[in-house]
Amino acid sequence: MEPWLKPIVSGYLEKRRRDVVSLRSAIGRGEFQSIRSAGHQMAGTGASYGFALITEIGFRLEAAAQECDADRIIDGIEELDRYLRSVEPE
Repeated sequence: MEPWLKPIVSGYLEKRRRDVVSLRSAIGRGEFQSIRSAGHQMAGTGASYGFALITEIGFRLEAAAQECDADRIIDGIEELDRYLRSVEPE
């Protein structure tokens, strides 16, 4: 990774970590539109930053939120959290 990209990628990952907290709060309140929007954003950005799995999780969160499927959303949030705990920028 180019040195100038490191802070950008670190900032991106930190934003996704904050999203985990926000998503957990949103599912607790049944805010499916907020979850759909966050999933859509992740789906559109993850691969651009080199994190294809974030894109995949984002697509799944967006679809689950459109269907108001709380169980699938919770699974997606937990998968995102586990992934973010395992990845650090180079």
